[in-house]
Amino acid sequence: MFETDAELNALQALLDRSYATAGPHLRDIVTPETRLTAGQVATYLEGIRHIVVATVTRAAEPIVAPLDGWFLHGRFIVSTAANAARVRHLRSNPAVSLAHVAGDDIGIWAHGTARIAPREDRLTAEYVRVASETYGSDPFSWGDIAVLVVDARAMFAYALDPSKFPDRRNGADGASE
Repeated sequence: MFETDAELNALQALLDRSYATAGPHLRDIVTPETRLTAGQVATYLEGIRHIVVATVTRAAEPIVAPLDGWFLHGRFIVSTAANAARVRHLRSNPAVSLAHVAGDDIGIWAHGTARIAPREDRLTAEYVRVASETYGSDPFSWGDIAVLVVDARAMFAYALDPSKFPDRRNGADGASE
């Protein structure tokens, strides 16, 4: 887990704010008993995860594509070719939604904006470190890439059985608060 206590507190506040503004249909599905805590989310999202990322074209059409992603310091980070369509979309409209879903067991999704982080950015450096460990080479050695950092304005985390998703930070059993 890469999150500091302050980052986990900020993530928990985001999850709580998001849930408080959710509509009735979402609240019928994501109940207090099925919500995940920030610690559970950060623990579960350790390592590489497949993330579906949605951007918006200039014609306001949504486009989705799967990407390898990481959750570092309370933010989703993905990379792709710098000339990819989604990067062009984000340059003109930074709105983004993303989701990670594993069957009926767990779903984590966020809405917000994505920024193209420069190589010198501390989150880019962290991403390069973990991606290099995973892939065996520096992602920047693959060619011209863009590292996308998502700043979520809303985020939801659901599990059919939250006890299956422990919070290793504090040894909690995974139950929602």
